[in-house]
Amino acid sequence: HPFRQAKATERDLLRGDLSNKSTPNDVKKRCEEFLTPSRRTWREWSSEEGERRVLEDKQSLFVQGIAGTGKMGLAIGQRLIALGHQVQVWNRNPARAEPLVSAGAVRVDQPSALSQQCDIVLSLLTDAAAVEQVYGGPNGLLAQPKALLIEMSTVAPEFQAQMGQRAAQAGALYLE
Repeated sequence: HPFRQAKATERDLLRGDLSNKSTPNDVKKRCEEFLTPSRRTWREWSSEEGERRVLEDKQSLFVQGIAGTGKMGLAIGQRLIALGHQVQVWNRNPARAEPLVSAGAVRVDQPSALSQQCDIVLSLLTDAAAVEQVYGGPNGLLAQPKALLIEMSTVAPEFQAQMGQRAAQAGALYLE
């Protein structure tokens, strides 16, 4: 069973609000709620490290969004582009996104464009004030989110818990 030994937090990411008795089909269905099934297919494979989920073919890679192109965002973006992913970027200072745009990423004008056009959005922001600014408001990541939001900013755990609740209220899949 692919999720039998997974940590609860990892299962929760995939299951969202599904119960602890969820089957692999329940998990797959929850994942497909935010993926475009015609473009994405999954297959399972085993390794010594345990069960994992991977994309069936490299033609169906996720569209990745990056909010925050500091040292970490830049490095992650460069790696994703090198692996062949489509990457969209947004930064509060547009000039900071230029190295990724030059490498092949697409710059968007608002954070909301990332959460509406990408499958997965990584946010790597400076502090809680930046997270509030980028996630909130009519042009924030939580404005009609369709992407899985992965929050990697340097903020307190209590703040992350609050953001998780706000994301759930907005209908977003959120991982901190």
